[in-house]
Amino acid sequence: MITDKIRVIEAKGHTKGNSIVIVEDTDHHYMLHGDVTYSDEALYENKLSCFYENVEASRETLDRVRAFIRKSRSTSPTHTPRGMRIWRTSGW
Repeated sequence: MITDKIRVIEAKGHTKGNSIVIVEDTDHHYMLHGDVTYSDEALYENKLSCFYENVEASRETLDRVRAFIRKSRSTSPTHTPRGMRIWRTSGW
């Protein structure tokens, strides 16, 4: 934990040391999951990143990211135009 509102957690599978940052803002969370998946479409379609060191660990991490997004009010932008629109309209 960096502060009581910012957490860094391990995101196993993509590359060694890959991490996820979660920022809490009142009743909303911003999840910066880096290269756990490569696009919003892939995230929603449950597709792994195009590169990973460990497929089982990557799958587990992606499943955890998708579960977090489903259960919490969150914004989780990726590298695509859709992800950037989400980021810009989030108020950040």
